[in-house]
Amino acid sequence: MAQKYQKVDNYEKWSFKVGLNAVNNSGDSNVFKVFETDKMAFSNPIAAGLDYKISPHWSVGFFISNNKFLKSKAVIDGEVITKNLGYLATDVNAKYYLWSAQREEKNNFTMYFSGGFGAFNLSGASLSYNFGGGLTYWINSSLGVNLETMAKWSGEDDVLYNTGHIQYFAGIAFRPKVKADRDQDGVIDSEDFCPDVFGFAEFKGCPDRDNDGVEDAKDNCPKIAGTKANHGCPDTDGDGVIDSIDECDHIYGPKGNNGCPYKDTDHDGIIDKDDQCPYTKGISANNGCPVQVKKENPNKVVKEFTKLIHFNASRSSFKEESYGVLLEILSAFQKHPTAQITIEGHTDNIGSEDKNQKVATLRANTVRNFLIKNGIPAKNIKAIGYGELKPIASNMHEEGRAMNRRVEIRVSE
Repeated sequence: MAQKYQKVDNYEKWSFKVGLNAVNNSGDSNVFKVFETDKMAFSNPIAAGLDYKISPHWSVGFFISNNKFLKSKAVIDGEVITKNLGYLATDVNAKYYLWSAQREEKNNFTMYFSGGFGAFNLSGASLSYNFGGGLTYWINSSLGVNLETMAKWSGEDDVLYNTGHIQYFAGIAFRPKVKADRDQDGVIDSEDFCPDVFGFAEFKGCPDRDNDGVEDAKDNCPKIAGTKANHGCPDTDGDGVIDSIDECDHIYGPKGNNGCPYKDTDHDGIIDKDDQCPYTKGISANNGCPVQVKKENPNKVVKEFTKLIHFNASRSSFKEESYGVLLEILSAFQKHPTAQITIEGHTDNIGSEDKNQKVATLRANTVRNFLIKNGIPAKNIKAIGYGELKPIASNMHEEGRAMNRRVEIRVSE
C-alpha cells in the first residue's frame, strides 16, 4: 500500500508536573492587584498534573490542586472571609501546542492554550469550565519549568463563594527522555534497521523508494513501482511476465512465448505452434491442415462411408475411429457446396423408445454441427433422428447393436 514520505515529530507522549498554585477569587477588577497573595488562597498550595500527547500539537490531561483561603485575610467576592476555607479542584483539559516538537526542541520552549471542565469545592461542590494557557521552559530534554494560568467559571449560582475565579500554577515539569530517531521516520534508532535512511514502520524503518509496498531490500525493481506478486517489478500488460523480460510488455501474451501472443500466420484460428500446416489455412479437426479433396463422386463416397460413422452406447459422442471418416466425407462435400445433405441418426434398442429417439436426434445434430463448424452452410444440412426404428443389424447381440448406433448421410444435388 502506497505511503507518504513525511517526517515525523519525535516526541515523548507522557509528561508530569508538580508545584504550587494560587487561587484568586477576590472579584477585584484592578489588574494591578491580582497578585496580592494575602487575598488569595495560598496555604498548602500543592498541585500536580499529568498530560498525554495524542499528536504533535494536541494533548489531554488531568490536573488536581489543593489550597486554603485564610480567615481575616483572604477576600472572596469582595468580602474578607471570617473562617478558613479549603479549596480542592480537579480538571480535565485539552491542550493545543503552538509549536511542533522539532521547533520546541530547538527553542527549548513549549507554549499552549488549554480548555476543559472540572469541579471544585470551596463551600460546596461545583462544576466548572476553564480556559487558559501556559508555557514551559525546558532546561534539558527531560526537565523544565512550567507556568500556567486558568480562568474558571462556576456552574453553580446558589452555592456561597462558588463563583468564577483565576488559578495560577508554577512548578517543575518532567518527561522521559526522547528516544533518538536520526532519520525522523517515526522508528526510533534502537529499533530501526536503517537508522540513517527514511523508511516505514512496517519495514522496521527501511525504505521503499518507489512506494509500491515492497521494501527496497526485497524489491527487484526498487526505482520502478511494481507489485508484490512480481517482487516489486511492473507487469504493464498483466500477463505474468515482468516488463524487463517481456518482449511485448504492452500486449498480453503467455510466459512460454516471452510475454508475446502466439502467431497464427495463415489466420485459420490455429496458432502456429499447434498448426501442422502453419502457412496454409486448414481446420482444427485436421490439426490446422486443409482437407485433401478426393475426386470421387460425392454420392459414391458418402455411400461408402455412411455406415462407418458409429457412436458410443447411449451417448451422442463419436467413436474415435469415426473422425477419419468424417474428414473424408467433408472433403467430398467441399467439391459440391450446393449439395443438400440429410443426416439420419439411429440407435440400438437398449433403453426406452423415447430416450432412443432423443439420442438419435442428438447424434444427427452432432454430425451436423461438426460439418457446419468445418465450412458447410447450415442451410444445406438437415438432421433427423429415427431412434431404433431402422436397424441394419440384429439387436440380439452387441456386434449388431454397435452397427445400429450410427449416422447415415444422404446427399442430393
